[in-house]
Amino acid sequence: MATTLATPVDGALVRPAGSVLVVGQRSDRDAVAHRLAGAGVYVVPGGPARLRTVADVARVARDESVDAVLWLTTDDAAPARALARQLAVLGMRELPVVLAPEAGDEDLAHHAAWLTDRVTETLEDARGGSATTATVVSMGELVSRLEREIRAASGHRRRRGVTMPAVAVLDVAERGLLRSRFGDNGVRKAARSVAALAREAASARDVIAVDRSGRVVVLLRDRDDVWVEHRLVGLAARVSEVEVRLHGEGLRLTPVVGWARADSPSSGAALGRARTAAAVAAEQLDLQPVRWQEGMTRTPPRRGVTYRLPSAVGQFGLSLLVGVVIPFLLLVLADKLGHSVASYVYATVVVVMSVTAVSVWAEGLASLRTRPLPPASGSPPLASAVIAAYLPNESATILDTVRAHLASEHRDLEVVLAYNRPHRLPVEDALEALAAEDPRLRLLHVEGSASKAQNINAALGHVRGEMVGVFDADHHPAPDAFDRAWRWLAAGYDVVQGRCVVRNGDVSWISRLVAVEFECIYGVSHPGRARLHGFAVFGGSNGYWRTDVLRRVRMHSSMLTEDIDASVRLVGEGGRIAYDPGLHSYELAPTRLEPLWWQRLRWAQGWFQVTRAHAGAVANRFSLGRRQRLGMTFLLRWREVTPWVGQLTLAVVAHAVWAAGGELSRVPVSPLLLLVLLVSLATAPGQALFGWLNATPQMRRRPRWFLVYLLAGSLVYGEWRNVVARVAHVRELTGSDDWIVTPRATGRSSGERRAL
Repeated sequence: MATTLATPVDGALVRPAGSVLVVGQRSDRDAVAHRLAGAGVYVVPGGPARLRTVADVARVARDESVDAVLWLTTDDAAPARALARQLAVLGMRELPVVLAPEAGDEDLAHHAAWLTDRVTETLEDARGGSATTATVVSMGELVSRLEREIRAASGHRRRRGVTMPAVAVLDVAERGLLRSRFGDNGVRKAARSVAALAREAASARDVIAVDRSGRVVVLLRDRDDVWVEHRLVGLAARVSEVEVRLHGEGLRLTPVVGWARADSPSSGAALGRARTAAAVAAEQLDLQPVRWQEGMTRTPPRRGVTYRLPSAVGQFGLSLLVGVVIPFLLLVLADKLGHSVASYVYATVVVVMSVTAVSVWAEGLASLRTRPLPPASGSPPLASAVIAAYLPNESATILDTVRAHLASEHRDLEVVLAYNRPHRLPVEDALEALAAEDPRLRLLHVEGSASKAQNINAALGHVRGEMVGVFDADHHPAPDAFDRAWRWLAAGYDVVQGRCVVRNGDVSWISRLVAVEFECIYGVSHPGRARLHGFAVFGGSNGYWRTDVLRRVRMHSSMLTEDIDASVRLVGEGGRIAYDPGLHSYELAPTRLEPLWWQRLRWAQGWFQVTRAHAGAVANRFSLGRRQRLGMTFLLRWREVTPWVGQLTLAVVAHAVWAAGGELSRVPVSPLLLLVLLVSLATAPGQALFGWLNATPQMRRRPRWFLVYLLAGSLVYGEWRNVVARVAHVRELTGSDDWIVTPRATGRSSGERRAL
């Protein structure tokens, strides 16, 4: 990607003494954990529910990237042998394991102090001893070692558990810009700094070298693919978090990592594949390592922008087959076998839809009591607004959006427009003229970008503010938005999500429907869930981040809803996201049904992607409280199940008609009527009522809009959204990831002017 060098950011990471997984009886474990925490060692949360077997211990040690395991046991030999085998299977033979006997209650304090000394000494040896850290060699020596590893592994390929060595290439996105500012000498100095950081993050079995181009090459031996990914993620994070000094100037570098298995006789082929993967990673800028795959070229495969109607019809038909036809046939088959389950299915649908209805009303009641705005604390610092735009789609609105940002009341604001386009467009002339008039505006054309996530990641190399506001290209933030957002960040939050208000609601009946829906989402669901679950989510626009947090978390362009993915990852690692319904930004809604379909289909598939990627791991994280874990389960898993459970209503009704022999007079009307009413009325009345109660002043003046939304939501719109969700699931599970860019509405209505 073409970028310009980032302005340095003060501050550097202070690395902890290490992380340890403590296994043993609760009394011993708690006492040692307390002592280790006092010694600056992070103790990975563990417990009976998490560590039931030796395999669990090894898995958690891998997943949490621990530096050592402390096992308190009455039998030194048995766990040592079993754990060694499990660690070897996971490619972690060199992980230090401290085995120690358990202590009686009277000796607990002394025992904990003694074990703390043993563990800290082990960590110091692992970090500082020459025999337990990665080796830095010349590039020629690394190639020789790689070839020997390839020959050795090839000779034992048939042995179980033997894997080919992996080679990774670590580059920095600012390479060309370093050369332009500091020359080749600056590139070499930066490479040495990166190599030193890589040596800290690598293990004793890794070998590191710097090639002629200044790229860091790492040989990783005897590791499975999951562990390679874990190691490289940690390596990239280490490089991104540390400020590198060049000619007295502090710089934050953006690492890009590509890797490949050396599964061919040629070391050159393996290195070439890793370099190709690193070039692909340079297009993403999301700190995620990219593995080389067959057919990979420098430019990664991009999602298509067309969609064939037969596929859409087929996917809808498949959702009906799975959700209605097959359940109906199974109900009939169960009856014929003499084991009727229709009553159980009916009860399941009633319970699920009842819980859903109760949750909507609970969210509504919770939304009436929002957290107060934190008090002002000093002058707000320099802030950055990042506007991500795909210019062919945003040309008609982007100038108004930029001007709205420049009209902010924040005293020290820079606006970075990060955009991609297939070719130069006329609107760029007007943007460049505006940038020449106002130095606060910086234009960043991100070459090679194919997503909003890539544009945001590229902009992070340029922002100078302590706070970054992220916006879509049609969003106009309120003049006081940045000052208000800083009050949340100054109070200790990592992110604050604001309220998105539709400003073209009177253009069409579709935009009116969406305008009310957004009042229900941002006026009810967001604040209600934040209060009930103990966390909010970043919604993709009008969200304000601490810059250092956003640089660490990044946006993953592999996800259709990169905003939800980033939210779940941040909350899962203990981050804090607030929601402020008074933090307004005004956007454009689709004005026709077709763009709305494609927009919501992408959102629904993106949510399902996040559920598949994170639901299991996040719901079991002990760093989260019980309320947060329950909230994550409801937010991810429950919301994906309810569209299918609601569709079972059709199967239950069809089965009732079949069981009555087709005679409608014999069909039990009352239970079926209750079922249909629960499905159709589960959410719309509560959402419409609380949406109007919490509506913005301009929307409160539109009560008829809410009445129409109530009727439409109860009868049509709610089921339409369920259809979208079910089709999205089918698309994701069948590998369909093409999408259509949602066209922006053009023209400014009277309603838009009033909203502003």
